[in-house]
Amino acid sequence: MKKKILLLSCGIAFALGNLEAQANIPAVVTNAFKAKFPDVQNVEWKAANNNFEADFTVNGLQETASFTSNGILLETDKKMSLDSVPAIVKDGLKRSIYANWTIGEVTYIDNSKTTFYKIYVVNNSTAEKKFLYFNSQGILIMAKAVL
Repeated sequence: MKKKILLLSCGIAFALGNLEAQANIPAVVTNAFKAKFPDVQNVEWKAANNNFEADFTVNGLQETASFTSNGILLETDKKMSLDSVPAIVKDGLKRSIYANWTIGEVTYIDNSKTTFYKIYVVNNSTAEKKFLYFNSQGILIMAKAVL
């Protein structure tokens, strides 16, 4: 019985904290989000480094939109399948030194400066993990180790 009460109390505290966090998002930010993504429901907001991030799902795929406190859209991240990645980017991966690594999650990132594809890869023989960043022309622009 004590465990049930404790679990229920934790659940209520989490829900109230989540509602409070949602309520602290400036109206200018939520209005900018609604203007950019008018049909999206069930948005989860969080504050991050003086900016705000909205996590949501579109067509079954996870997306994140980052806004300044003034409602300016900084970046959108869209999870996607490898099949959805343009052929030129897949060819860039095949030509890279990471061609034989196991491919994991793929994210399309669009910010105010550029667009690129972030591909998580793992070397099965060494367990080394990296994020590979390809531009829209299929050129590997950065490989970042995952700790």
